[in-house]
Formats: sequence, structure tokens, C-alpha cells
Amino acid sequence: GMEKREVEILRTVFNITLSEMNSIVARYLSSQSADLNENVDSTIGLIEKVLKTKAPTASLGLCYLSDCYNRSQNILTKNCEDGDTVTLLSEVNFTALLLAKDLLLQEQYSVLEQESLYENSVRSSLCANFENVSLLFLQQVLLLGEESEIDLILRGFLKVLSRDISNDIQKGDIIEKTYTKLLQRISKLTSNNKLIGIISKFLEIEIMESSNHTGSSFEVESIFARFLGWNTILHPTKYFKRIPTYPYNKTFESQSVEDTLRLSLYEIHSSLHRSIRNMFVCKEDNNIARYNLLQWFARILELNHTRSTIPPTDPSFMEKRNEWTSDGTLLNICCIMLLFSEPFLDDEFKRLASIDPRYCKYNNRIDYSKYDTLSSGQKISGEKDQNIIEGNFGFISDIFFITLHSIHNGFVPSILFYKKQRKTLSMVYSQINSLKSSHGDWWRDTPDGNRMDQIMNQMKPMMDGLNILTGSPKYLRLILKLGFLFMKWALNLLETNPPEYCIELFSTFPAYFINDIMIIFDHILHFDVNLIGVEKNIDVLISFCSEFINHTDLIKSPVIRSRLAMTLCKLNTMAKEDESDITRPYSFNTSKIQNPYELNDDSKYILRKKFSENPYFNNKLIPGLLRSYVDIGIVEGLDVDKEKVDKYIVRYQIATFFNNVWNNIDLRNQILDEMVKSEYENFLGTAISDSIMLLDDSLHRLTDVKILQVAMKSPEWYQQDEQTISNRMKYFKGQESSAKSFLDLANSILEFLVNAASASPSMFINTPAMTQKLASMLNYFLDKLCGSQMLNLKVENPEKYGFSPKELLSKITSMATFFSDSSELFSVMAEDYDYNPSVMNKALRFISRGFIPSDMIRKFDILIQRINEVRETLGINDNDNMDFEFDAPPPMTKEEEDVEEKIYVDKMTEHVLNTAEMEISPTEYMHHYSDNIVSSVGFFNMDKVKKISKELQMLGTSLPLSRGSSVFIRFDEDRVDVMKAIIVGPQGTPYGNGCFHFDIFFPADYPEVPPLVNLETNGNETVRFNPNLYTCGKVCLSLLGTWHGDATSKWNSETSNIHQVLLSIQGLILVPEPYYNEPSYEAQRGTPEGDNASAAYNRQIIYNNIRYAMLEQLRNPTPGFEECIRDHFRLQRNSILHQIHEWMEGFTGEAREKLVKVVRSLIVEFDKLEQ
Repeated sequence: GMEKREVEILRTVFNITLSEMNSIVARYLSSQSADLNENVDSTIGLIEKVLKTKAPTASLGLCYLSDCYNRSQNILTKNCEDGDTVTLLSEVNFTALLLAKDLLLQEQYSVLEQESLYENSVRSSLCANFENVSLLFLQQVLLLGEESEIDLILRGFLKVLSRDISNDIQKGDIIEKTYTKLLQRISKLTSNNKLIGIISKFLEIEIMESSNHTGSSFEVESIFARFLGWNTILHPTKYFKRIPTYPYNKTFESQSVEDTLRLSLYEIHSSLHRSIRNMFVCKEDNNIARYNLLQWFARILELNHTRSTIPPTDPSFMEKRNEWTSDGTLLNICCIMLLFSEPFLDDEFKRLASIDPRYCKYNNRIDYSKYDTLSSGQKISGEKDQNIIEGNFGFISDIFFITLHSIHNGFVPSILFYKKQRKTLSMVYSQINSLKSSHGDWWRDTPDGNRMDQIMNQMKPMMDGLNILTGSPKYLRLILKLGFLFMKWALNLLETNPPEYCIELFSTFPAYFINDIMIIFDHILHFDVNLIGVEKNIDVLISFCSEFINHTDLIKSPVIRSRLAMTLCKLNTMAKEDESDITRPYSFNTSKIQNPYELNDDSKYILRKKFSENPYFNNKLIPGLLRSYVDIGIVEGLDVDKEKVDKYIVRYQIATFFNNVWNNIDLRNQILDEMVKSEYENFLGTAISDSIMLLDDSLHRLTDVKILQVAMKSPEWYQQDEQTISNRMKYFKGQESSAKSFLDLANSILEFLVNAASASPSMFINTPAMTQKLASMLNYFLDKLCGSQMLNLKVENPEKYGFSPKELLSKITSMATFFSDSSELFSVMAEDYDYNPSVMNKALRFISRGFIPSDMIRKFDILIQRINEVRETLGINDNDNMDFEFDAPPPMTKEEEDVEEKIYVDKMTEHVLNTAEMEISPTEYMHHYSDNIVSSVGFFNMDKVKKISKELQMLGTSLPLSRGSSVFIRFDEDRVDVMKAIIVGPQGTPYGNGCFHFDIFFPADYPEVPPLVNLETNGNETVRFNPNLYTCGKVCLSLLGTWHGDATSKWNSETSNIHQVLLSIQGLILVPEPYYNEPSYEAQRGTPEGDNASAAYNRQIIYNNIRYAMLEQLRNPTPGFEECIRDHFRLQRNSILHQIHEWMEGFTGEAREKLVKVVRSLIVEFDKLEQ
């Protein structure tokens, strides 16, 4: 009944033959109860029958429907005035769109119900259809549906497309770029404003419902997360498998593959960026799409904020990790945000005024209250304008801060993970090389070799895959530019605002703003230093670090300030050349191949010039470095599992910097001038203490290396089982590595001390305490290098460990000669118990072989003569100690011990808990944490006061009190957060009966953070009583956050208290065999070498216990504990003498002579107690 012309139009649109048309019509007629008439309904029925016959499913017919729609549109364009044709084809178009929508809905219901869509090797037919379907047709199909239908279709589409693209990436097709057309079409599909408006509504709903989600569940449910969820963490084995040497050697071919993969990922991100840009530029409904999209980005990042706060050692880490959004999605978000930042990162800081500093306080996107802040200032004051009330800070502010947030939650965790794995991989490489040297090509056949090979084949591809993105020069440069922008912006804030307002602003900035930039900068230095671009913007970094390293008011954390210090020091070290010549003409040599780990000569020249011309560097850096050197030792709320900063690495970098610039007269004079100022008076003493501790630690480890080198040559070594040998070899390798590391640190600091002493020796003897510390250092070094212990240091291949006894002795004797006319030093060294005339004479004989210049040898000889003259005047004669013996009191019976116990407890009960005045003046306390105490005035915390008061009530009745070991407390009545404690060393340990003084301070955030605790019985910061007790007094305890541990051993604000801290020190640190408190030393327990090393370690502690925890406490008791200490020693005199008599049996030679000196003095002090 249709006209011939209409039939021909439909045949053209349907692209079918006349016979096919007749066949379909026949089937259609047979299914109808009435004859076909010329009416609309019959025509529609026929059209529907044809389209359903040709397009039974979406996967088979979507492209057909699209083609019909396109052919129909073409005919309509040519016959737009023919009403009948328009009516007919409009029905075709509508029916095609309606059918396509229904087919897509059926397909998506099926897609969304499947956990695993298809086999990874098969590309979905839906995805293949999508590549060929008209975008205009798809847009019209989507706009035809209800919002719920559009939501369903988009979710299914994106799930399939996400899976297909991820599979392309993971199975190795990324280089072929099969994903390109898909991404381009998605970008064009989302360019329709009406569709953007619908997607925006979906985002708004997701944002409102996000509070019911974790990061992972939000990613699964979100329509938009599907859009960003393509996994960009690659598995390079599928790309590198053709390279024969992989994973053991990196070749030019592997580098080429890496570059290709990075380019491919960048193209993916660029496509995503273009798609999202469509939403950003959509002006519908007052930019609501932009608003919702930014809000969505901020929300998904907020759902993952614990990624940066929970360390891997926390027991809840794995549970929380399952709640986080995938790494791929977060990295995609970060990369896309960086691309949105790019336009204003390349405009020479012209947009600084567009970044609103009030954003962190008043924005309605990111809750910064969850994060530690840079400063501790008060709330921002002043009137709020309408933009603040509405949360409208401008597009640039939004992008700037959300990008920083995405870096924190996406990029930085990946970098830290990469850094940790790189360290592990380095150890694996080292062990493999060791196995190769001992087993040759058969190394894989050993148990350890097989295990290392498996680890290598698992870890290396994972590392390389992560490195494709985290090592991308494109994104690292963008992050650097963003960092430079932040630095310039922060400097501008400082220059254009009053100090009080800056403090208020910085109290709203999260600490990660600076932390992350420094972490990434350090990552770049280990990846490719040439990325930093010394020609441009590096002066901003120099200015920023040099300025803010001094601002303790704006950056409260010493850890963050130390990162600024390390960054500058590393950069300055990189710029150093062997023979500095600043006048060398500047010219680039582009023919040179750049070393990624070292700046080329031209870049070094530019960098040195930048440093020399920077006013911040020349005027402000030195004070900041001196302050950072000291401040990094005291960190409130420290958790070493979160704050990945080693104070000795920081101090090494600073000392190395000072050594590098020492020949610069202006900087040298500035260093010397600043060091004598009162605010830096602790710097020199801290450096001396560090040199003693680091050298002591490294020489102890070298002694272990020597002992094991001998042991490995004995037949008994190979009689051990294979596992024992393996464990001991790991221990041996660890000692080798640690010895070298600590020697490097010690040598750098010692070199600086020698330089400083040569320029200004008076600084070292300006106070009795400094003079004593200098004397202790000289006596200690000379005894180690020239005393009886030096034979234990004759390791094989000492240069392997950076150990040169000749060089060390030259440094220490040279330093001593600078004081050859110092009467203050003569007197102190003459009376020092560690002074040994024979060691001094031996040192003189050694250096007389030409170790140092002849004039210095003469001065060292004069020094010895002057000291000996003082000793002769004082009547000191070491020969009196050779045959010293004393009669120890007889051991007590059980009944006598019970009586003594009762007497001791009855008397000492009155000393357990008392008050003591510790304030010297409003600006000074008689306390290690005096600066912290003074600076905390005005920060009143009722929770803190209540908690401490409650603990004090408990301490009065719960502290241990017995002859075996006791704890005594003093607190300042006006400042209950200021305390001191005496822990009496437990009997049966090398600490027995010694009185160990600890200073305790409760920070303003207590009990959310642990108290600060420092050992003050440390021989003026020259003695290390335990692997967990440093010379500076630092107490390494997981409960205090100063040592590693899981959550069960960490500080808990609800259950932990100072009582627990004191008992932990008493029970976990002051132990019978403290040698094994050192990590990894447990492998030596039960071996002859381990037993001997432990006994030698105990002898050193026993000597220092008697000298400092007994004799020194009797002569100069801890203020507030005077009567307590005297009563303790008076009541325990006989027990102590009996204990010492037993200890002395293990001492021989020089060690016994030293011990006798302090024991004789101790007996004299005991006799005074009876007077």
C-alpha cells in the first residue's frame, strides 16, 4: 500500500535489496490481523520490524541503527521541504533512536551485573561498535532517555570501555595505541551541553551520597570514577620481555620502551583532560558543571586522606588500604589536574594574585582540619567578603589547591612506596652480586640465589611499571613548576603582609604543602637531576628554603625545616666542582650525553652563580642551617614511621655544606660569626656529641666486621648449618654497610669541627661544659685509634668502609694542636678519667711519621707536656692504680636482705613523688626542653592538664620502689607539664644502682602526642648508654614515636601514660644484655663472637655507669633529687661495692686502670656520706 517513492527511500535508508524488503514485509503482514493500509501506524510498524530484524542486539546492530540514522539525515537535508518525506524519515530516526536506547539498556543491564566482563584477551563488541557509531547518533540516543536510563547507559559504557582500555594497556597493546579512537570519541561525546548538564546532576548526587562510601566503594559506584579508572600502573614484563638482559641490566632499548610508554600514558591523560575540559567550559546554569566537577574531585581525594596518615607498619594499614581508591585512578586524577594547572604554570608567576591564601580556611571543598598545619597561629581575623561566604575563590585557586591535594594523595604515596621498594631492590642487587662473586654463573642454584632471583623478577617489573608514571619527566616538571609557583606565592605573602597575618595564614596551611614539594624534589635528584632546570626558577627554590628555614613561627616542625636545609645542601653539593673557577666562560656543550645523576658542567656553573648572587642565600641561610642542626633533635609529636627523616643524615648534609663553602671567605666568616651567638650556642656542642656517637657506632661495627672476618676463615664456620651461616652473613653485610655509612657521617662532621677549630679555637673552650666536651672528644678518639682496642679495627680492605686510621688520627691530632696554648683545656684533660699518657705518647709517635706537618707535631708534643705538668702539680699518678684492690662487703643472707629492703623502702618512700622549682626566669628553665616550655606559654589545653593531674595521682602509689630498682619523680608546681625522673638501674644489669636522670615535657597537644623524654645522664652528651639511648640523650622507644613499631606498641592517647613510658625504659632498655637491643644484632646471640661483643659492650656501660650515674650524681646530684640520691647511695653503699667487686673481675689492662680511677673516687664520695 506504500508509494513506490517511499519504498525506495526506506530501502535506501535501510540499505537493503527489494527482495529483502519484500521478505520483511511478508513476515510483517503475516504477523498482523489486518491488511496493511496506508496509514502512519502501519508505516511505523514496518519501520520498527525492519530495524529490529537488522539490529537484534546492541553489539550486532548499534552500528546499523547509527548508519540508518545518518542516511536518513542526509536525505532529510536534501528534501527538507517535502512534508511527506520529512514525516517518514522523522519516524525512521525516532524509531532508530528509541530502538538503540532500548538495546543499550538491555546490554547495560547485562554488563553491570557481570563481575568479569570478558576474557582479558577479547575486546568487547560493544567497545568495537562504539568506535564506529556516529557520535551525533549516540548523543541523541542518550538525550532521548530519562535521567535514570542515561545513568545506566553511561555506567555500562564506561565500565566496558574502562576494562577494554586497561586490558590494552596491561597486555602490551598500549604502544599500538588501540585506545586512541575510543578516548577521542568519549571526548566528543561529552561535548554536548545538555548531556554535560545531566552528568553534572549525577556528580551532584554522588557528592551528596559520598559520606556513605569509602574511597574504593565510591570508585565502584561512581559513574565518573569509571571515566578515570583506567589503570596506569603498568606491568613492563609484557613490554620488556623481548630484551634478553631484563630485569638485570638496563639497556638503550629498555629506555626507549620506557619513553614510548610514558608518551602513550600522556596521550591518555590528554584525552581525559580534553573530555573534562568540556565540562569546565560549559556555561549552562551558572557554571554548575564546573562547580560539581571540582567538588567531585575534592571529594574523592578526601575519601583517601588516610593514605598519607597511616604508615605500612600500622596493623590497620591493610584494612584501610582496601578502603582506598585504586592507585591508577588517583594517579590519573593527579596527572589530569596537573594538565589543568599547566597554563598558569608557564606564565612567569603572573597569576600569584589569583591564588587566594584564605582558601584553606574557608573553602567548601577540602577539609584541611584533618592535617597537621605549618604553624600554630590563631584564627584568621577580619571581615568575610561575599566570595568567601559563598566559597567562591576563583578557578585558579581551586585548581591550584586541588592539584596540590591530588599530589599529596596520589603522587607522593606512590613515590614513597617506590623509594621504599627501591631500597629493598638495592639490597637484593647487593646480595645477588655477593652470590655471583662466590658462586659465579651458578649463583641461581643456591637457595639464597633462587630466592633472590624470584624476588628480582617480581619486584623489578612492578618498580619499572610504577616508574613509568612517577618518573615521567613531563609530570615531574609540572610538579616542579607547581612547587616553584607555591614557593614564589609564599615568599610574596611574606613580603606583602604583616608578620601576624602571615602566622594566621600559615596556621591554616597543611604541612604537606612544603613536605610534598621537598619529597618530590628529593625524588627528582635521585631520578634525573637535570629536570630541575637550573637556568630558570631555581633561584626561587634557593630563596624560599633560605628564608623559611629561619621561620620557626611559620613552620613549627623541625622536620620540615630540616627538609628545606637538606634540599639546599644537596643542591649546593651538586654544584660543587673540584677546582672552583667562577670566572670560567659560560657555554653549553650540547654534544655531551647527560648523566641523570649529575649536573653537567654548564649547569653546575649556572647553579653556583645562582647561589652566589642570591641575597636570601647569602644573608639568611647560615643562621637557618645552624638552627636546623640543633632543632632536628627535638620534634614534638614525632613518629619515625611517618616522619622519614634521620637527624644524622640532616646533620651530615649541613656539615658537608659547611665544608664545601669553607673556602668562601664571606660564608666562612658568617658561619663563625653566627656560631658565637647565644641562640646557636648548642650547635658546636651538638656537633661534638654527634662526632663521638657516630665514630663510636662505626668503630663498634668495624670491630664486629673484623671478628667475623676472622671467624669466616676458621673451620668451625663451615660446621654451622646453612641457615645460621646465611643469617650471620646478612648480619655481616649489614655491619659493613652501616659502618661505612656512619663513618661517612662522622668524617664529615669531624672535618667541619677541625675547620672551625683552626679558625676560632676559643669557641670550643668558652664555657667549662664545652671545654669538658672537647676534652672528652679528644681523649675518646685518641684512645680508640691508639689504645689497646686499635687491634680490633684492623679490618681487611679498610678503604671499602671509608676507614683510614691515619686520616682520622691526622684530623684529631691536628685539631688538638689548635689548643696547644689553652690552659683551660690542659686542666680539664689532665683531670679527665679517660686521659691516658701512654695513648698520647703513642699518638705522637704515629704522627711523627709524617701524618701531619712538623709544626703541628711540635705543638702536639707541647700539648702533652703541658697536660703532664698539670697532672704532676695535682699529684696524679696512674701507677697508684695498677695494684688497687678493695675488700668488698660480704654477701648478705636472705634475712639481712629483707631487713635492708624494708629500711630502703621506708626511707625512700618520701622521695617517690615531690615538687621542685625548675624555672630560672620567665625565659629559661632548668630543663632540657627549656625552649619548648617557654614557647608553650599561653597555649592552655584543659585535656592536657586533666590528663597529667590524673597521672600524677597514680604515680604516687604505682611507681616501682625497691632495692632492685626504683623510679622517682619531680614536677614543677606551677607547670605540671614539666617533670624530671630518676630511674635507678635494675640490679643484675650493667646499669645496676646507677641514678639515671630523665627530663620530661608534655607538649601542648598532649595526650594526642607522646611526651618528650631525654636522658640527661650522658656524660655531657659524650656517652651512649644503650643502642636506644643516644649521646644527645634521645630515648628510642616506639611508645614515644622515636623508634619503629606497630600500633600496639605506639602511643595511644586513650590508654598510654608517663607511667608506661618510665616502666618501658626501665624494663626494655636498662636490660642485662643491651648489646642485643641494636636491630639485627640478635643474629649474633649465642655465638662466641656475639657473647664476647656483648661482654665488651657491658664493660663500657659499667664504667660509664659508675662514673656518671654514681660518682657524678654524688658530686653534682640532679636538682630536686639531692636528698633522694644521697639516701639511695647511703643505703645501697655495701650492695654497690659488692656489685663493683664482681664487675672488676671482667676488666683487664687499660680498661681496668680506667675503672680503678673512678672506683677510688666513688669510695671517697661514699665515705663522705657517713660524715
